[in-house]
Amino acid sequence: MTATREQTTALQQPGRVVLGPLPYDPEDPVQQIGFDPRTQPDIRRFFPPVVPTMQDLALPPSANNTVPTRRSTVIVRRSKPDTSVDLSRKLWTVFPEQHPPLQEVIRLNLAHNALISFPPFRLNAPLLQNLNLNDNRLQALLPNITTLVALRTLNLSENQLTELPNEICELTNLQELYLDENQLTQLPENLGRLQSLKTLILNRNGLTQLPDSICSLENLAILQASRNVLIILPNDLGNLPLDQLDLRDNQLWSLPDSIDELPVDCEILLTQNPVYAQWHTWLALRSRAYAATREKENVLNTPEPNLPFEEFAALTIHAGHEETKTATDPRKRAVVRSFTGPVKKRTRKN
Repeated sequence: MTATREQTTALQQPGRVVLGPLPYDPEDPVQQIGFDPRTQPDIRRFFPPVVPTMQDLALPPSANNTVPTRRSTVIVRRSKPDTSVDLSRKLWTVFPEQHPPLQEVIRLNLAHNALISFPPFRLNAPLLQNLNLNDNRLQALLPNITTLVALRTLNLSENQLTELPNEICELTNLQELYLDENQLTQLPENLGRLQSLKTLILNRNGLTQLPDSICSLENLAILQASRNVLIILPNDLGNLPLDQLDLRDNQLWSLPDSIDELPVDCEILLTQNPVYAQWHTWLALRSRAYAATREKENVLNTPEPNLPFEEFAALTIHAGHEETKTATDPRKRAVVRSFTGPVKKRTRKN
């Protein structure tokens, strides 16, 4: 549409502006309410900006000068695989061959089934870190457990295991091992190869002794072996950087000399053992001294050397209940003060 002669003349006159006809845009919200956006430039701030969609965007012109067409862009998002699979309470006696894919699974729950053996020979789970086999009927752990190279937590509690294969010691990334409420009578001799192990639960079994290699677990923090039939402990058990040592309800008549080398803040549980009658005084003094150390870290500027083990044992046997009162004997004060020295630093590796 061209402007008329009057409009052209008016446009040429100084100080006067005449606007020509405005093409109507049905999608313009300003024109829809009857305003001219050229005369009301500030009115657009009351309307939200129109965001073009993908269908409103035209494709760039092609090489052969054809008219570009419009097309919608479809974004396909790949869903992340489920890293946790729960197959508990299926009442399986055998792990089925037609099972969900486990190539990218990190946590697998097979608790409360009736599995007799595990793992199957064709199990492919290279990324599996947490395996829960609690409350099954496992009688054997197959040697191909070594295929689970990334395993960090293995729960085998409440089963019927009588022994463990030596191949379980090849799981060098294992950090937590739960073996409580089984029928184990011994552990693998090369258990010390599990250098990453931090938690070892052995409660409610039939163990009579622990392997000497357990003393080489430099990162072990929790060792529970209550309600077994332990009669002897490894000589170097005190070299472990333990936070908790649970030996309740066993048949221990003596403790290794290295037991007093455990960290001062280590929780030692010895009740319901024949040796507890001899060692309860030592445990009480140890706990009381550690509490005093936490409240007063600088009780002694120069701590006295520890009392020899033989002299301390004889002292606690013949002292009776006098040690619970205010100690007047210099040797008794030396016992208490020996525990108020600097806390033994842990050597646990990260």
